[in-house]
Amino acid sequence: MAFAPSKARKLQTRKEPTVSLNSMMDMMTIILLFLLKSYSTSGALMQPHLDNLPESTVQKSPEKHLAVVVSERGVLKPSESATDKATMPILVPIGELASEEEAALPSLEAFLYDQRAMDEKLGKKEIAHVLTVEAAENIPYSWILKIVETATSVGFDTFDFVVTKIS
Repeated sequence: MAFAPSKARKLQTRKEPTVSLNSMMDMMTIILLFLLKSYSTSGALMQPHLDNLPESTVQKSPEKHLAVVVSERGVLKPSESATDKATMPILVPIGELASEEEAALPSLEAFLYDQRAMDEKLGKKEIAHVLTVEAAENIPYSWILKIVETATSVGFDTFDFVVTKIS
């Protein structure tokens, strides 16, 4: 003989199983924080302005220092507002750079002195005497040598060159 179901069982509604979004959001947050923490920002420090950089098997990570760009237009001053070399201000015109009679570049020398004076005025404790040079492959060595000699006379003693890393 069959028993009549109790009234309590009749009134119970069946709940559909649901997924708890709280634990899923916690898991996604942990994964996101892990990825952000482990993400290497070394590539974001240096944004090359030229397309045809020399290739190298360099192992050193880039550092942010005072930089100049050497192109067919002359020596340019890179800035955040000027993203391409056509809009960058010219520090040394091509005529002065290509001239064989002068070894030093007076306009570059004045710019470097101003930058050093600004660093000292801002009270930077450790003033890095590093100049980053970004030059295309087809730039003559004599131009690079003039830039290095001029920067050395101002007091820069270390030079970093921007290159394309090959494996």
